[in-house]
Amino acid sequence: MAIEIVDNGDFVEVLGAGFLSPDEVYKAVSDYFLGSPRTNVLWNFLNADLSGFSADRFKDVASDSARFAQKRGGSARSAIVVKSKMEYFLMQAYVARAGAESPVIFKVFTERESSIQWLQEE
Repeated sequence: MAIEIVDNGDFVEVLGAGFLSPDEVYKAVSDYFLGSPRTNVLWNFLNADLSGFSADRFKDVASDSARFAQKRGGSARSAIVVKSKMEYFLMQAYVARAGAESPVIFKVFTERESSIQWLQEE
């Protein structure tokens, strides 16, 4: 597991590499959001193995997203970038669940550049 959090000015990028479990991602991100988080977050999983993720954990993660949303501000956005069709559909399911519980606007991408453009839109 490797998770690195990089402040890119306009947004923060959560870089995942190798096999990532939901618990590892949750721990790293919870630690970050307890501080002073940026409004927009890019979840970059292009170099990650998300095979340990399953939809049964989405309720807990979505609840935490809602809890941290206030710290991120009213127009918070989260872009999730994945590499495979299966990961894309899995994250779309998460976005549907999280969107019902959190005011954060979520969108799933397969290209990093398009996700950055979306994060930087007014």
